[in-house]
Amino acid sequence: MDLDDEAIDCSFNEKQLILSQRDLKIVGAKVIERYGRHCEYLDLGYNRLNCIEKWIYDFPQLKCLILDGNYLREAHLQKLKQPLDRLRVLMLNKNEVKLLIICIQEGMFA
Repeated sequence: MDLDDEAIDCSFNEKQLILSQRDLKIVGAKVIERYGRHCEYLDLGYNRLNCIEKWIYDFPQLKCLILDGNYLREAHLQKLKQPLDRLRVLMLNKNEVKLLIICIQEGMFA
């Protein structure tokens, strides 16, 4: 499923966007445009995401990011080019990440 569909069925309450269990492969442009600037809590758990570097910086206020149950690996996190200064909670349970410490040491997460 592509989140650019006109009928975006999601839960958005003030600064929280919940898009868990939607079989998503990407975070589309319309979602970024509509919610990106204000969203502080983003739940994308249990989808089919395998990259984050293409959209994560479009959520500059992000404090909590839930990515449990996707298809992420260390290489996807290592592609991030600048720290995520506001991010305080990052959940990556049930992904294919084995050495998260490498990403932390390289300064990707402030």
